Amino acid sequence: MTRKIVYVDSGEEQVAWLVSHYGPQGTFSVRDQSMVALDDGSMAERARLTTSQGEVEVEFREATPQVISFTGEMAEPDRTNTLDLVMQRASEFAAQNPPNHPGSLARFPIPVEHYGEAVGVPMAILAVDDLGRRGLYAPPRVAVVNWRSHEPVGVREFPGFDPENWPPKRLGEWPAAPATDLPPEQLEATIMRFGACWSRIIDAWYGNRDRVTDVLKIDVTEARKLDAVLDPPAMADVYRSLNPSFHAWLDQVASDRF
Repeated sequence: MTRKIVYVDSGEEQVAWLVSHYGPQGTFSVRDQSMVALDDGSMAERARLTTSQGEVEVEFREATPQVISFTGEMAEPDRTNTLDLVMQRASEFAAQNPPNHPGSLARFPIPVEHYGEAVGVPMAILAVDDLGRRGLYAPPRVAVVNWRSHEPVGVREFPGFDPENWPPKRLGEWPAAPATDLPPEQLEATIMRFGACWSRIIDAWYGNRDRVTDVLKIDVTEARKLDAVLDPPAMADVYRSLNPSFHAWLDQVASDRF
């Protein structure tokens, strides 16, 4: 039986990984679990599961090893809602700085150049066209938010947006087709796991992007798979156009060309 190695930062992320991969709780069961010491001295949790895909063994390791505190117990970091906070702040700020389309929908943040440690949140548009098709349309604006403090930096037109060519390009169905096939609990878990992976990726970009760890490789690979569930395929070009250098780096990490 192949053992899956999974890196997580919290119990919430661990559950999110399980549900996103194997379905709502109750559709899989834990046969046994134990703590083991790894060669580097760190601890990991091994679990043997019965799932709809058969018997699997998973080893959960720390994605971000915790520093020991001698002054008190430190809470484990929960990254599963990090993107929600950034996207909510971007939506609020965009709404306070018109023109803002009433159907604006914040999508996932991308590091932006020339703004220090800030991310751009594409404000795509959820609307119905003249043919009555509900869908997601290319963002006319991007809200820029500080990645660390979540403080707004500004709002500007999205690169390549042409106000003379309205409405913007339709990107696809919304929700994205793969997401509509998931039970609500599994969809929520998919969003949470993606958010945790993506937040570590952005941290790595602003931290030491030349240091490519096993955690980063797995995060990039899994985040891309999850995003393909959460976004229509055409959103990939939207993200890439916001920061081509960032996505070239992701390509390098995923292909192991460092």
